[in-house]
Amino acid sequence: MADRSKMYKDIEARRKNAKMATALYGVGYMVALGCYFVSAAAMIFVIVANLALYYLLLRPQIKRFENESKKELALEAYSSYGTNLQYALKGSFTREEIKDTGLIWWRDSKDGFLSREMVSGNHQDLPFRHGDISVIRRVDAKGELDKKKRLPMMMGSWLEVRYPHSFPAYIRIMSQGALPEEEVKGYLDANPSLETLGGVGEKFAQKFQVLTNDRSAAASVLTPEVTGKILRLAEACPNTPMLIGFQGEKLHIFLSKRFVAPYIQMKFEITPENTPVDQMPELVQLFQIVDEIYGQMK
Repeated sequence: MADRSKMYKDIEARRKNAKMATALYGVGYMVALGCYFVSAAAMIFVIVANLALYYLLLRPQIKRFENESKKELALEAYSSYGTNLQYALKGSFTREEIKDTGLIWWRDSKDGFLSREMVSGNHQDLPFRHGDISVIRRVDAKGELDKKKRLPMMMGSWLEVRYPHSFPAYIRIMSQGALPEEEVKGYLDANPSLETLGGVGEKFAQKFQVLTNDRSAAASVLTPEVTGKILRLAEACPNTPMLIGFQGEKLHIFLSKRFVAPYIQMKFEITPENTPVDQMPELVQLFQIVDEIYGQMK
């Protein structure tokens, strides 16, 4: 708790520095307005000076507050679940990595992709990466580029865990109703070898669609214990569409509109009460799924 207290004090100190820089910039702006009634030359001089103040003082202070505070909060949140933790502000997963999972229907090469914060490390000797991604539709149903529309098809956090052995089947689990029928049909048409898996339990089947290339092998992976842990994750994240994939030696879990780094604003005081380090309560359920699957492999 002492370490957490120091962390919050450091974050608050950065926030106050950013607020002070903002106040100085605001004073400069008001001086520039006042110079308008004195002379054009004086006004131009103050505006230039104020721009220098913005790029040399204000912007760096705000970025430092946002980026370093996000890093501290994120790493502290994951400290109970991993070792050798690393935090990257930009460039979590690549477009090719997500595309190679085969879990998403890429309609066209023009579809956009963004990646942001990532936390990586080891959980019980299992390498993991957890980052924020967005897949953006830029084409219409006919595959034609529509420059006026940028529809975020998927936006949220993507967890990848690498196991020591490959899974016996390719499995794709998607929340029922998570995507429009057009997207579901497009994926099925692009993956004709995948079949629906039954026998996963009535409650699980009501919440998820399960596709696989080997029903018998998939059934050996999706035991009642594993499906039970997935249902607990769904309960911890109500109204959150999910996508889960078993591919080779990797487990993938995507949670819509749940993010790795906390959203912080300079105008709000950063305290344990309004910005707790446990900002992702589903981390418990996420790694319980990881542990259950790992236990079956041993």
